[in-house]
Amino acid sequence: MPAAGCGIDWAEGHHDVAIVDENGAVIFSGRIGNDAAGLATSASSSALGRDGSPHC
Repeated sequence: MPAAGCGIDWAEGHHDVAIVDENGAVIFSGRIGNDAAGLATSASSSALGRDGSPHC
């Protein structure tokens, strides 16, 4: 499985998330809400590749 890294800028009202692959290419970048729906968005986005296909 290819390596990936994730960075989260945690804030009170929202969180900015970026996920990059082993070459530094952005797989996902976005802002998520500070609630259950935002966490679900982050979790599902981190499991998908650039083309929407699952990583695992």
